[in-house]
Amino acid sequence: MTIVFHDVDNPANDKHFAGALTQIVFGSAQYQWHNREENSYADPDGPPAQSQLTANERTKYEIPKASIVVLRGQVQ
Repeated sequence: MTIVFHDVDNPANDKHFAGALTQIVFGSAQYQWHNREENSYADPDGPPAQSQLTANERTKYEIPKASIVVLRGQVQ
């Protein structure tokens, strides 16, 4: 998926991440799921995964299933 920050008041002014970007992911690779029917729960077994990217308007981002993703960087 790509990410665009759409300016509803000025569509010609859409923005995207550019340059250094930090991606923090907490997903199924960072926790163990315990299936107990209505009492199911996640048990974290590690810190979130963090990586550095160089972003532009064509960068594709992968959002893992059952995850929370935080992207931090500059928008232009």
